[in-house]
Formats: sequence, structure tokens, C-alpha cells
Amino acid sequence: MSGSTRPLVLIVITCLAAIISMVSFAIWPVFLVTLGGEWNLSNVEIGWVGGAYFIGYVVATPVLVGLTDSIDAKRIFIGGSLATATGSAGFALFADGFWSAALAWSIVGAGLAGTYMPGLQILNARLSDDRRIRAVPFYTSCFSLGTGVSFLVNGTLLAYVDHKVAAWVGAGGAFAAAMAVLVLVRSRAP
Repeated sequence: MSGSTRPLVLIVITCLAAIISMVSFAIWPVFLVTLGGEWNLSNVEIGWVGGAYFIGYVVATPVLVGLTDSIDAKRIFIGGSLATATGSAGFALFADGFWSAALAWSIVGAGLAGTYMPGLQILNARLSDDRRIRAVPFYTSCFSLGTGVSFLVNGTLLAYVDHKVAAWVGAGGAFAAAMAVLVLVRSRAP
């Protein structure tokens, strides 16, 4: 693999980037009771804000995953991480009720669509068959690890800060993931 990132290093970078890109994942589930009360949201509205994340994910997934056939998955991953950072920052800056929270949260969900499967494609395009077979289970388990880390981080933050700080932490994690992939993963034609 001349001129490329060493396989183990590539796997570790991609897995860690996937995990830290998901820090914002649990902001809404962790803070929904507090924010539902502060913003006078109905239970239906609370549910729709949570669902907006998955609407963003479902709408963006076919487009972003499909683009990995013609664009280096590294670029898609970076864009997805930056979308997550933007949605999280938007949540911190502008969310003050149902519509603004749902919009920000749908952007964060679309960001996940740009990181999860494109991250797997980063590995698929850069690893030999035998290494890819061994790497895929580690990478796919990072979704669960990222979810768990997000609940741990945001559950801890709930005790000390408000949702805005938590959203900035999530934005920082996603931005760090984008920068790690930008700097540490070599570009490649799709």
C-alpha cells in the first residue's frame, strides 16, 4: 500500500472519527425533559424533534452513500461531520422551540448519513480484501460505541451545563472528526 495510510492506522483513525463525530447524537434524548418544559413543547412535539434526526438521516443516506461511487468517501465523511457540527452549532445558537430544534436536529441526522456508511467506504476503498473483512466488524461496532459515548458525555454534561454547552461539545467532536479525516486519511479516487 505504497503512498497510503498504514492499514491499522487507517482503521483506528476511521473508527475514532466515527465515534467522536457522534458526540451530539444523544443531546436531544438527554435534554428533552428539560427543554420540553422550558419551551412548552407537547409530547408530540418532543417526539417529532427526536424523529427529525432520523428523517434527516433517512433522506440524506441514499444521496450521500450513492455519491461515494463518484466522490472519494473521505470528502463525504468530512462533509457529513461538518453538517453535524453545523446542526449542533445551530442547535446551540438558534434552537428555542419546536421548529428551530427540529430543523437543527434534522441537519445533525443528515450529518450521520454522511459519516456512518461513507466511513465504511473509506475503509473499503483503501484496504485489501483480507484486511477489510477484519476491519468491518470493528468499524460497524463504532456506531454502538459512539452512541454510548454520546449518552455518557451528554448525561454527564446534563448535571453541570445547559443544552447549549452540550451542543457546542457535540459540534466540537464532529469538527475534530472532520479535521482528523482531512489530515490523517489520504485522498483517493472513488
